Amino acid sequence: MKQKILITLNILVMAYTFGFLLTLIFPFLYTRPEHINYLNYVGFKVFIFGGYFGLVSLILSISYLYLLRIRIGILFGYIIIISFGINFLSIIIYILTFRNTYSIEIKFGFHTFLILWVILIIVYSLLLILEIKENDIDYRNIKKIIIEYGTNYTRISLGDLSQKCKQDKRIVKNIVKDMIENKEIHAKYFGSTQMVAFDQQANIEEIDNLMSIYEEFETKGIDKKEQNKEKI
Repeated sequence: MKQKILITLNILVMAYTFGFLLTLIFPFLYTRPEHINYLNYVGFKVFIFGGYFGLVSLILSISYLYLLRIRIGILFGYIIIISFGINFLSIIIYILTFRNTYSIEIKFGFHTFLILWVILIIVYSLLLILEIKENDIDYRNIKKIIIEYGTNYTRISLGDLSQKCKQDKRIVKNIVKDMIENKEIHAKYFGSTQMVAFDQQANIEEIDNLMSIYEEFETKGIDKKEQNKEKI
């Protein structure tokens, strides 16, 4: 769910930014008005390419978030924040230096980038906090719950399983896939329906075999202790 919300916000921000850059900056791409000095003109060019660089980073961030490469997506997110931050500062300079002819447009750009900058900082900071919290996840307990359901049910939805584990669906899905790949549990995951189908009988037999091995190990351990006592 959090990925869908984040991607939606990013798409809105990208559309808003793209529209702003086209409407405000496009007239300055190929011509330099006579009343703008060379230094301001070069600075404005830097502003333009900085904005497009931010857009490219935003597209890459959305792509990586869609692929659930969260950390790389966050990295590009902070690149966007830095890029837009530089542009934000440049707008402040232009508010102070541009002639009154462009004051309305520049002030509009100032407020636009201020809103965009704040939104991006909030969104990516929230995502970073969520990603940090994932490092404190009790994977052993989640696997235990999955195994318990694997011996009691033949199928369960990913949503129900994530609620039982009290974790995000993406995390539970990745753990289920890893357990299936490592043969820790007999199951199949269906991405189209987000269902987990368990081979209940095979899971029960697997648990029984592990219990038998454990009991045999315990018995041998007890026998060795008794033999050592007799020798003493």
